[in-house]
Amino acid sequence: MRIQYGKKEGFTLFRLVPLTPSLDLSGFSCPVDEYNEYLRKDALRSQNDHIARTWLLRERATGKIIAYMSLVMDAIKLSFTEKELHNLSYPFKTIPAMKIAKLAVDAVGAA
Repeated sequence: MRIQYGKKEGFTLFRLVPLTPSLDLSGFSCPVDEYNEYLRKDALRSQNDHIARTWLLRERATGKIIAYMSLVMDAIKLSFTEKELHNLSYPFKTIPAMKIAKLAVDAVGAA
């Protein structure tokens, strides 16, 4: 699945692609070392373990990774009081949610 973003004169500038083992991640560098390390060392393992799914925003012309995000499933717990306060008739104690676990932008790509 590929999602395309950012058009200029009919040309798509970026594409969102899933992380795969064959992609070269060495050119990506954001100011937060933890996020660089996660992408290079942990993102694929987390994906293979079905913990997170990582998506890369790449420049179409160069293939450069501009940004990435890792998504995880989560749940929002609701107390009876919260449900009453917001007038929710949801029959369960939790609401399914998706959380952005990591979101990073390349230092050069952001300039």
